This record gives sequence, C-alpha cells and structure tokens, in this order.
Amino acid sequence: GDYNRRPSDADRGGDYNRRPSDADRGGDYNRRPSDADRGGRVRVHVNGIAGGSQGEVERMLNDIGPLEERGFQMPSSCQAKLESGEFKHGYAIATFKYSQDAEEAIRALSNKPHGGYVLRLRWDR
Repeated sequence: GDYNRRPSDADRGGDYNRRPSDADRGGDYNRRPSDADRGGRVRVHVNGIAGGSQGEVERMLNDIGPLEERGFQMPSSCQAKLESGEFKHGYAIATFKYSQDAEEAIRALSNKPHGGYVLRLRWDR
C-alpha cells in the first residue's frame, strides 16, 4: 500500500471543503455540523458601526450567512457611548454558525464604507 498517500475527500466519505448549501443547513440528515456544534465559536469583531446602523449591519451579515441566536451583540457600554455622542462609531461581535460564512463576511465587508465610516472586520480574540 501507499502509506504516504494523503486520503482524498472520497476516501473520507465526502467533500469536506465544500461550502454547505442552504438545504444542508436546514435539514438534519446531511447538514454539515457547525463550528458551534463542535464546541467552537466562529466570532468576528466588527468595528466602524455608525450609531443607529446596527440593525442594517446585522442584516448585511445575515445575508452572507446565518448568525447564531443572539449572534450580533454590541456591548452595552459601547451602545451607551454611541447614544450619548461620546463615540461616533462602535463595534460589535458577530457569531456565525459556519466558519465559511465568517470568512466570507471578513472578505466582503472589510474596508467597506458604511454610514460615513469604514467597516473593519477581523477574527475575534
């Protein structure tokens, strides 16, 4: 046998590099387990959110891929400073169900102008 050969996706029983389709996400039978199911979190730090545009940014993220329940959170201290005018823009943490969607959000929305500011996305620490 060829002991140095790397097993292909077919050898492992599927295409693990394939992004799950909407059908995969909705059903339990063929659904690829989310990173959260495996005990990890897929968190993205979103900076540059103009006051009052949190809902719009959350919708933009959800258009890319599903967020966990309560998956878009702005700290209350940041929210208060935005409302008082102390901060002009704030940040939030988005928790995605799938790491591919988090990667796509970082690629698609980083450095994108929004509400007079520039959105900056990165993996959360």
